[in-house]
Amino acid sequence: MRIMTASNPNQDLAPQWFWGLFAAVLMARFLGLAFAGFPVGPDEGQYWAYGQEAAFGHYSKPPLLGWLIALGEWIWGHNPLGLRFFIVVIHGLIALLLVRIAELLGVSGGRWAGLLYLTLPAVAYSSNIASTDPPMMLGWTLALYGVVRAQHRPIIGFFWAGLGCGLAMLGKYTALSIFLMVVLSW
Repeated sequence: MRIMTASNPNQDLAPQWFWGLFAAVLMARFLGLAFAGFPVGPDEGQYWAYGQEAAFGHYSKPPLLGWLIALGEWIWGHNPLGLRFFIVVIHGLIALLLVRIAELLGVSGGRWAGLLYLTLPAVAYSSNIASTDPPMMLGWTLALYGVVRAQHRPIIGFFWAGLGCGLAMLGKYTALSIFLMVVLSW
């Protein structure tokens, strides 16, 4: 059984294996949300209440998580899958962005990095909880992608970096620290 690519036999996972494993991990997470019955925590109840109104901010949190919960429940209904669906999607997007960042930097092993991120115990646990951290992390990762992209295509790169900063700020107020990260990484 050969799972390495011909161009980098010792460095990266073949694309078909990557996509198969990626889909399997996400499907397992979605099935776990649908059938495992992980209890809803008090913070998740607060975020769910935020999602019941289309406000641009709340007492202590920005609006993105509430919007995502409302959209997830509109698609999947009022259940744990609807509540947490977009958290799993967000972790999948972060993994894909890590793969793309590695490709842009010319680093081999990017697909392994994406899969390793997706299978980290903290990410597996986080996929079962609707919290403000994953949306903020997605924004940070998108901003990092933009900064890396800006090295070759500045306008497109800074667009993605700005979009990532805005997304992070809509996810969690402490994302303000992203501006320091962007300046230091440039």
